[in-house]
Amino acid sequence: MGTFILYSGFVASVLLAVFGNLIVYVRLVRRGIPVRFVWAGTPGYLYRTALRVDSAVAASVRTLALVSVISFFLAFVLGAVAFMFTESPTF
Repeated sequence: MGTFILYSGFVASVLLAVFGNLIVYVRLVRRGIPVRFVWAGTPGYLYRTALRVDSAVAASVRTLALVSVISFFLAFVLGAVAFMFTESPTF
């Protein structure tokens, strides 16, 4: 049961990180903010880009970008812990 919770937390974190980044990217592009497509998937880039926007509406974009970055690092930690608890890791 513990590994199921660990794996489901990992999957939820990955989904939140990916879809959060996608939503932040679309919202920044629609506002006319220059975003480099190549760097859009890296953790923290969209958050740093959203920090440069001085709009009050951009506060929600910054919050979602920060949640996406935190979710990515949480997925990284949960994935490492889940890998340690697997009985027979395959390479």
